[in-house]
Amino acid sequence: MTFVDNIQPYQPILEKNIWKDIMKRIVDPKRPISSIILPPRIILTPIIPMRFSTIISEEHAAEIASWVDEKSTTYSTKNNPYEFRLLLRGSRYDFACDTFWNLCNKKGNVVLIIKVKDTDEILGGYNPIGWEKPYSYNYIICDRCFIFH
Repeated sequence: MTFVDNIQPYQPILEKNIWKDIMKRIVDPKRPISSIILPPRIILTPIIPMRFSTIISEEHAAEIASWVDEKSTTYSTKNNPYEFRLLLRGSRYDFACDTFWNLCNKKGNVVLIIKVKDTDEILGGYNPIGWEKPYSYNYIICDRCFIFH
């Protein structure tokens, strides 16, 4: 017995007239179908909650946003006015400084977050004016920049 001998014809699987209906429908799309056609199956996709970050929580982000706006009270996770987008992820083994500069050079309003390996310690900072690749050692003073730990 060969592989081809094992293939079952479509008739036992589908209603016998369905193939004729399909061919007639191709020729005339307005032609009614006489075969019994079941409605399409509903494909259930599991809802997987989106994880905000592997380093900070939404509560952390709301608190950092409050610091950015120099608010005396912390934003809630529902009224955080900022969208935190990941620009770069890496470890000390795969992190390239040039990659950082290509993504962040002259970009303002950047929050940098660093997790210390094998600890729960988080370090970071905020820069509203942007970094400039250090071709020279000119410093720009900004009273809205801050660091945190």
